Amino acid sequence: MSAVTHAALVVVLERAIAELARRFDMDWRISYKQQAKRMAILVSKQVRQSCFISYKPYLYVCPPLIDKRDVVQDHCLYDILIRLKSNELSNCEIPVIISNHPDLESVAKMFGVPFRCLPIAEKDTLQAAGAILHCIAHHVT
Repeated sequence: MSAVTHAALVVVLERAIAELARRFDMDWRISYKQQAKRMAILVSKQVRQSCFISYKPYLYVCPPLIDKRDVVQDHCLYDILIRLKSNELSNCEIPVIISNHPDLESVAKMFGVPFRCLPIAEKDTLQAAGAILHCIAHHVT
């Protein structure tokens, strides 16, 4: 299939979806695999309530790090960033790392990724979720 034919088919597909979405008052979006996905990485030292982050851009959420001795386990973040650096995650951009503690800021700096520390108070999880979503909207979209 030629590039021109492919581009024409894409236009037809998007117009058809837009018309269908308009008729049913739907929001829609197409994500093409050739386009890099922008993702935020969220790392945590403590377990909070079940994951309360849900946002339209793609997110890779590192599982909460659990250690009774409160030792920061950074292997998950290193693994993601090394895979990114080695182009194993070649179709991915990580514009920000968000954490509830500053312990991994040096790792983010080492890989050249902006780091935002947003401490979470036990009582203010909804406010913290709002701050996280605002940060994601600012850096990812």
